[in-house]
Amino acid sequence: MIQEMDPPSPFRLESFGNMSRQVEHAIQEQQQRMQHAHRRVDDAGGRIRQLENERREIEAQISHFHAADKRSEKEQQLVLEALKEQTQEAAAKTAELEAECKGFEERVEQDRLAYVKQLYGNALSFDKKRRALFDETDSEHTGLQLELVKKLENVNRLTGEVLRLVNRGETQNLSAPDAPYCKWTALDEIAQEWTTLRQME
Repeated sequence: MIQEMDPPSPFRLESFGNMSRQVEHAIQEQQQRMQHAHRRVDDAGGRIRQLENERREIEAQISHFHAADKRSEKEQQLVLEALKEQTQEAAAKTAELEAECKGFEERVEQDRLAYVKQLYGNALSFDKKRRALFDETDSEHTGLQLELVKKLENVNRLTGEVLRLVNRGETQNLSAPDAPYCKWTALDEIAQEWTTLRQME
């Protein structure tokens, strides 16, 4: 027998809408941080390639110098020492920029994993709110209410799948081209679901 249920109060629905907007705002901030970090990584990569080109030019100058035997031994030694010093400086700068890029990538990955866990917790919280607002045995749901429940369940499914991969340490599966839940694709899909939820309020 289906039990009757009081309709959700305006206060509950308003709280639910506030939580949805907070999650959407958090998603947008995280995406902006990731985009900024990747831009810095790309800029650093460009500087590394520039230094590599300079180093190759210096090495070409050294090879050319060895081929020319028109200078005195002392002049040759001075030029070689200067070129060697420039090569070492370029190598040191390259190593420094490579370390900086690696640090950027590690911080982006840490932020992403923390964000996924936070999003999963929010999804569980929304599921509890959904259970409090809607009785699944109530046959008098409106079409909008049922669609809202489906969207919440889809968000839980996506975030749950990503978090399971993270907890098993299979982070490489999140970025594999053939992964069923590619890390960025899943997060984009989750963000789209939250946007849809807000539009349905």
